[in-house]
Amino acid sequence: MEDVDLFLETLKKVNKSKLKNGKKKSVVKKEENSTYEKTEVFEIFQNHSLDQIVAKYSKAELAAMYYAVYCSRPLSADNKERIAQVIKGYIHDMSRAEALLGGL
Repeated sequence: MEDVDLFLETLKKVNKSKLKNGKKKSVVKKEENSTYEKTEVFEIFQNHSLDQIVAKYSKAELAAMYYAVYCSRPLSADNKERIAQVIKGYIHDMSRAEALLGGL
């Protein structure tokens, strides 16, 4: 019984505010300030293949291009290939719409 009493007495003396709970402070990542114009993004995607774009640009740069086109950020779960595919699809749809409306 003495061991239990000693243990409880020791616990009472512990300063709880100085205990570490294992959580690490989050590190704020400094993002590159890449900004693209919508026309610039269109040129890039019309002059290069999807594989070339994915190989050449970082995820942050592709996210900046996505923002230039959609005025919102891509989902955090999206990878580089998915972001590039979505932008390429948008540009394809816009060129189809322009071809259809150009005939009017």
